[in-house]
Amino acid sequence: MTSFSFPLISDRLSLRPPRPTDRDFFVALYGDADVMRYIPPHNAPLPEEEAALRLEVLMDHWREFGYGMFVVSWKETGEPIGYCGLRYLKEVKSIELGSILGKESWGQGVGPEAGRLCIEFTRDHLKAERIVSLTDPDNARSGHVLTTFGFSRRPELDGEYHGMPHLFFQMDF
Repeated sequence: MTSFSFPLISDRLSLRPPRPTDRDFFVALYGDADVMRYIPPHNAPLPEEEAALRLEVLMDHWREFGYGMFVVSWKETGEPIGYCGLRYLKEVKSIELGSILGKESWGQGVGPEAGRLCIEFTRDHLKAERIVSLTDPDNARSGHVLTTFGFSRRPELDGEYHGMPHLFFQMDF
């Protein structure tokens, strides 16, 4: 693996590893019912303590694997608008692409823009052979975005994740 510096930058976005000072942002993000609609295991807003714990889990993943979920911010203002990134999915021994974006960024192409940066990072820096993603069957928008990236549906791998049904997508590099 070659060395890599953060943040990852696109035309409009900046992606960096999470840090403890992101706590208030994560509490607000996880506390929004619309944002959490398709997010397991509850598909509902999280209490403050659980949201703060999820931030800790994301930071722990970075410490263990050297990669993880990135805080997504507007490049011009630095304002965080969600997260997008990677985690090791032990059930299939692959890196998973995932995201949660604040609703103020919905419909502005933020998911695809951040996702492309993460896919490039996975392919070019992590040298992974493939990347996978799981989506709620009712979240058609996420499935559509994944197919535009070049992911293929793998219905034979669909199943329950955190006790909820999910569709499985995969992209081979």
